[in-house]
Amino acid sequence: MEKKTKVFIGQIKSVDEEKFTVEAVVSDETIDRYGEVILADAYKKRLGNYKKHGVLLSSHNYGSLLKQIGMAESVKIEDGKLTCKFKYFYGEGNEEADWAWKLASKYKVAAFSVGFLPYAAEEGDWEKDGEAIRLGKKPCRKFTDVELLEVSQVLVPANPMALQKSMEEISDDVDEVTKTIIKEYSEKILKIIEKETIEDAVLIKSDIEEDIKIKNEKENNMKEELLKAIDDLTEKLNKDLENIFSKINELNDKVLKQIDKSNDNNSIEIKLKEKEEKEFLEYVKELFEADTKKLKEIFPVQS
Repeated sequence: MEKKTKVFIGQIKSVDEEKFTVEAVVSDETIDRYGEVILADAYKKRLGNYKKHGVLLSSHNYGSLLKQIGMAESVKIEDGKLTCKFKYFYGEGNEEADWAWKLASKYKVAAFSVGFLPYAAEEGDWEKDGEAIRLGKKPCRKFTDVELLEVSQVLVPANPMALQKSMEEISDDVDEVTKTIIKEYSEKILKIIEKETIEDAVLIKSDIEEDIKIKNEKENNMKEELLKAIDDLTEKLNKDLENIFSKINELNDKVLKQIDKSNDNNSIEIKLKEKEEKEFLEYVKELFEADTKKLKEIFPVQS
């Protein structure tokens, strides 16, 4: 199973400048620029491992120990959001951790990315909701069961709504020059996201339509094979019935002839009937077993 990542502009809920902690929303149920969404409840089932060892990385980089810039002290799911309280390794000789702390605590525009394993997802209904999916009003995919592996502080967000909200809620403590720089940067990112969202939606729609086409072709082939098997079996059963009726007629003829030749009509008639009926039943049993075997081959019984 391949790890996936999703990026969100973190909604900073609280900052403790003495303990170097930041409580932030790192994932919500907003549809991202790829038309996907992770349901908050999707994290619940497999959150135990991350709670035991919640790593905060820089840009999903495992190449150096310095890329670990903090730890998650607490993790919780509430109001459709995944919220973490991070302890930053500020002032301990890691310049990357120091800068990440400043971005999150002072400028409050930190972007977070969740790295996760996708265990289950629901695909959007393009035939029914195609227009809504293209407009970003409904997701093309909803992740319903995931395992959170790590959280990273990163640069470019995948969640335009969170970025817009962050632009509108820049702290009053930030000077006007910095506010202007942050807004200009955020507006550029939003334009990039808007352009890529349209392009990605077209690509996603194309991929899903191709998957649907392949699925329909497979289903049609299976239907044709099943119908052919049923036709073959029906033809065989009809032939077997013809043979059975033919045997019945032969038996009747034999019995009548033997009765005419015999002096003791009653005794001979009983013996012949017993013998021919036994042979006939054995013949019908063989045909039935053969046809039953054929049916089991076409419609195997699931154990």
